[in-house]
Amino acid sequence: VKSRQHPLEIPPPSGKDWPKEEEENFFLLDPDRKRDVLPQPFRMIHKLVMQVFESAVEIIEKREMLREAQKRKVQPIKCFPTAEFQVTERANCLAVSGKYIFVGLAVGLAAFNRCDLKDVCAWDAAQTEICAIHASALGHECHVLLAVDEMGLAWLFCFHKESFLLVKALNEVEDISQRSPCVEVGLSRGGDYAGILLQGNTEAWLEIYQLPKDSWLTEMEENSGDAEELAGSERRSSSSSVGTFLLQELPVPAIQDDIKLDPPELLLTVRPPKPITGTSFKGPLDALKEVGDGSTLGLGYNHLIKDSQWELQDAIFCSTYQEYLEAEG
Repeated sequence: VKSRQHPLEIPPPSGKDWPKEEEENFFLLDPDRKRDVLPQPFRMIHKLVMQVFESAVEIIEKREMLREAQKRKVQPIKCFPTAEFQVTERANCLAVSGKYIFVGLAVGLAAFNRCDLKDVCAWDAAQTEICAIHASALGHECHVLLAVDEMGLAWLFCFHKESFLLVKALNEVEDISQRSPCVEVGLSRGGDYAGILLQGNTEAWLEIYQLPKDSWLTEMEENSGDAEELAGSERRSSSSSVGTFLLQELPVPAIQDDIKLDPPELLLTVRPPKPITGTSFKGPLDALKEVGDGSTLGLGYNHLIKDSQWELQDAIFCSTYQEYLEAEG
């Protein structure tokens, strides 16, 4: 039995063998040890305070990033009202064209001047509520208007010399039960075309009209000249019989009621495609017979492969894989 003559020596702690400078450097480079020098419960309080501080810094950084991102975005232009004007009825819709504002009211239409916001004229002949309105300038102080009332009737107007002139109700029919209501209207820029969307019992379709604006402008200019001549003759006759005093001009709307403008022309009707339905054929053979191009379809019964077909397939195979066949042969 072997026994040790001298007991093992236990080495002293290595920390005591460290130089004093290295021990100080190690202590300063260890942040956890530096915090641990505080006794409890101060260490816990210190950690909580640091967590609160770090959370606050993160929140501040996020807010700064959001603020910078908002600054880089294009800010929308804020428009504030500059003036207001009163209407006699409830206003449902409005449209702007040129220097006029057209308002759809609970009963009829009204036009206002954009400069002084004064009521120019109104139309309430049909005693109907206007729900939507579109307007476009034709030139020569003439504007075209397309409006929809509560019953789905599309009204086409021409506005000239501060008066409304009804051209036509586009979807009006004699039998009201057969009328298709209008759900949406639109005018092209310049007033060359007008479109109305009609809703039927089972489908909806779009009707495109071409507006004869050139003939409208010519007709209204001619009638304006006749109206001025008539007003001048009325002034001369009144001044000769009554004396010298001011007379008001003859109202232009009363004269323009007699103007008959050409109706628009239906240019195009756009309908949705018909739904795909099933076929009445019982099988593919019936469909091929209906085509009549001589094509047939085999059923798989009593089919024979001729020797010439086998020979043709053999020749095709040999020509395709000739290299491999020669290598094996």
